[in-house]
Amino acid sequence: MGLPHRCVQPAVRSGGSELLAAQPELEQHSPDQLLVGLAGNTAWAAVSLYGASNWTIEGNSISHPATDPPQPYHPYCATGPAGGHSAGIFLCQDTDTNNLVTNNNKILNNSTSSYYGILSVGADEIKPYWAPRNNTFSGNNVFGSQIGCADDFKPGQWVTDQNVWTNNNCAGAANTPPSYF
Repeated sequence: MGLPHRCVQPAVRSGGSELLAAQPELEQHSPDQLLVGLAGNTAWAAVSLYGASNWTIEGNSISHPATDPPQPYHPYCATGPAGGHSAGIFLCQDTDTNNLVTNNNKILNNSTSSYYGILSVGADEIKPYWAPRNNTFSGNNVFGSQIGCADDFKPGQWVTDQNVWTNNNCAGAANTPPSYF
């Protein structure tokens, strides 16, 4: 199955949940379709996963304005460790009602820049497990971001769940961890 001609190139693959992509150029695609090469976007993130599980975001080149505002719809997901700012890749969970969770996603081998290169945030102030968890972040380069990688789900925060961060350039050097907050 070929890509619609509106897609930029082959990067967002689904594993069964809906992808919330704020950019008007992106359309909903079947799970075997890919999108890559996102630039010149507006709003709070180039790629947003809200209540989305089992997605693979892989091999993208994302350049998103660092001066855009944070997302306005989910107050517990509006800020990272340096306050409210836009993100290249954004994961958010602020509830678990109707299984609206952001779990088991793979964020792999992306090059992304914005204020936050990768921001994973939730409402863990309400319940410790209301944050994206059991996600894998590997091989990502966030060069050019103010805050490379930020994770609201600290290791050991809830039972055995954790996000796995390996071989990412989160702080200007290979295999650097995210900022936990």
